[in-house]
Amino acid sequence: KVPLIVNEMYPLLREVIDDVVIVPESRVREALRELAQKNKVIADGSGALALAGALHDAPGSRGNAACVVSGGSIDPDRFSEIVQDR
Repeated sequence: KVPLIVNEMYPLLREVIDDVVIVPESRVREALRELAQKNKVIADGSGALALAGALHDAPGSRGNAACVVSGGSIDPDRFSEIVQDR
């Protein structure tokens, strides 16, 4: 079942969305690692989801992308596990 927020928001955003990308959890973990290691940013999974989607396609096959990275509500042990790739 699709969450209600998607049913409400998608019609409003349809005009400005170029594509919808579904990424596996492993890509979200990669995005969290990249944010932490390269940018010194702590985000939670939902906050890193935009970056995971943007990195889904190779840079040469996509245009410019902007991501809003938010959240930091992640358990420190879980974050450490992800960043250290355990």
